[in-house]
Amino acid sequence: ENGGWEDESQLQDQFLTRKGFAFNADKPGMMEQQADLFKSALKTVDVTFQNLDSSEISITDVSHYYDSDPTKVVQSLRDDKKK
Repeated sequence: ENGGWEDESQLQDQFLTRKGFAFNADKPGMMEQQADLFKSALKTVDVTFQNLDSSEISITDVSHYYDSDPTKVVQSLRDDKKK
């Protein structure tokens, strides 16, 4: 979590860990880690995009920019490896 990473797979794992939460109907208002469900949903994605507002990005936000890009994560999860 200190921003130190050595290869892209670490960023992909971090993306899945940070974004893989879902609400639980049995516990209203509570979110739970659901990485497997998130991965399963991402396997069917055909298009990704990253909406950035440049007024919110600064030189200190570079690691967050890469952390939030789902394109290569989706490609790695798809069975057909489609880009």
